[in-house]
Amino acid sequence: MRLGSSGFRPRCATVTVSDSFCGPGSKSQVNGPEKRKREREPLRQIFKSGAGGTGRALVHKLYWYADLAKELLLKPRYRPREFWERRHAQGHDFWTVGRRAFDEDGNEAWYDKLSQDLVAEFRADQLDLRRLSVCEIGAGIGYWTRLVRDLGCERYLGIEIAEAAVQWLQPRFPGYDFSVADAAEVPLPGTWDVILMIHVDEHIHGDRFRAALRHIKAAMSPSTRFFTTYRTEATVSGVPYVEYHTREDFAAVFPLSWIKLVPRPNVGDPMLSISAAHAE
Repeated sequence: MRLGSSGFRPRCATVTVSDSFCGPGSKSQVNGPEKRKREREPLRQIFKSGAGGTGRALVHKLYWYADLAKELLLKPRYRPREFWERRHAQGHDFWTVGRRAFDEDGNEAWYDKLSQDLVAEFRADQLDLRRLSVCEIGAGIGYWTRLVRDLGCERYLGIEIAEAAVQWLQPRFPGYDFSVADAAEVPLPGTWDVILMIHVDEHIHGDRFRAALRHIKAAMSPSTRFFTTYRTEATVSGVPYVEYHTREDFAAVFPLSWIKLVPRPNVGDPMLSISAAHAE
């Protein structure tokens, strides 16, 4: 990992978001997060509890259908920073970042399949994270942060658009760096051995998506591996915060010869490994 002079400041879990790599703008504002969090807490506890399986599943489905109906009918405008600040202010679990059609256990199983496929690819590609630097775009609730830590990674930067997420993550991973930033707006600092963007691409839309890919490409050395989920075929989303991307969308920035399909021995979601080394 080489850190450049991009204005990057590690561990940017501060109240004020400056115009450095921690992202442009001023102090983040989240309207009434504590009130909304209190309103949702009883239901969140039902989702997490191990008791009353049938009733718990029913409550989750009802809550999910109500949330989905609001998105489909009202179609609120998607403002990424505000959207993710609001979600992370309400909690830090799979209801925040996962598939809301799944409960916590369902999301855990879904993520586990994907993580097993990713680890299998690390091994097949002889990527020893104990000796490599990792930059993650969309650190979220720290699922992938925990994975790379367990694999021995010592040099890690988690980029996250939501300040509430960074403030929650930093004390849980004190040896790692986090930065409040929008990867579509600000270049990544330096170069990295491994870059992760797992189930984040669909939340970066239009020209912003291509800008984020250009920033990622600029932070890659000839040997860097960039791992990302993707959609195998063009799909239109019904909710405003999701825009699916296919391999062809990634090929708008990266040469096709760089793009490799990651095997799925555990039937996790489709992933790409993108690297100039694949073209050799």
